[in-house]
Amino acid sequence: MVQIARGGSAAAVGGSHVLNPHQARAVVAGATHSMLHAIHTLGLLMTVAPLAAAVFALVLLRPAAAR
Repeated sequence: MVQIARGGSAAAVGGSHVLNPHQARAVVAGATHSMLHAIHTLGLLMTVAPLAAAVFALVLLRPAAAR
């Protein structure tokens, strides 16, 4: 489908066909945007989660204040 959306022929994809090539191009563009958004979200989570865990551990393991 991606090959058809980018201007390839239906025969090259094993007999598949697209009724509306413009809509197929929009789907491919939207999928690319969604993948990039998912990558950025995952990167943010992989940064924030360890930092939050480190702060939480420091708070729990803080020595008691001397009186």
